[in-house]
Amino acid sequence: MRDEVLYWLSEARADLRHVEASMRLGDYNWACFAAQQAAEKALKALILHLLGEYPRGHDLVVLYRRVRAHFSARRG
Repeated sequence: MRDEVLYWLSEARADLRHVEASMRLGDYNWACFAAQQAAEKALKALILHLLGEYPRGHDLVVLYRRVRAHFSARRG
């Protein structure tokens, strides 16, 4: 697995730790932001791993659709 993929996964895990800490503090706005960041970084890691290209953008739906399209194409 590429180092960049592992980096993005590590960053996603760090963001999840921020989610947990923010939830404990009752800082729900920050928890939501950190959760979005974690999802974005995890999807980017997956796209980088599957497609070998670094995805641009921050839209979770667009990133998810790229992953879904990859698996749909493989099913034929």
